Amino acid sequence: MEGLDILKKSLLSTIAVLTLCVVASPSVFAAEASPSTVQLESKVQADQAQVTELVVELGERKVYYGDRTDIYIQAHFSDGTTKWVSNDVTIGKSGGAYYDKQPGSKYAWIEPYRSGEGYFEFKYGGITKEFWFDIYPKK
Repeated sequence: MEGLDILKKSLLSTIAVLTLCVVASPSVFAAEASPSTVQLESKVQADQAQVTELVVELGERKVYYGDRTDIYIQAHFSDGTTKWVSNDVTIGKSGGAYYDKQPGSKYAWIEPYRSGEGYFEFKYGGITKEFWFDIYPKK
């Protein structure tokens, strides 16, 4: 009978410890976010400015085969602010030129590897922008 009493006490102690854990730290056992947490996350996302447009400009009016040319890309945001993102964009499709990022500056370089037409597909902040340009034969 004594062994049964020890087993009961041990079982009751284990249940008490588990109950205390649940009461003291319910978030450990909760798998779903509470509605207030979801509302807070949605508000934070809504307060962050979204990219509305990418503006691309070349440093030179004409791009020549074999010559490097500066390229400037600026993101426009929903709150009216802008940011140079020439070195932060992701390049999707491209043709006719290499894209060479220049960290620490507001521009990047493009270097054409043939004459004809060149293009880049830039992606930043959920916006995709295709940019086409003419590549003239060597000077």
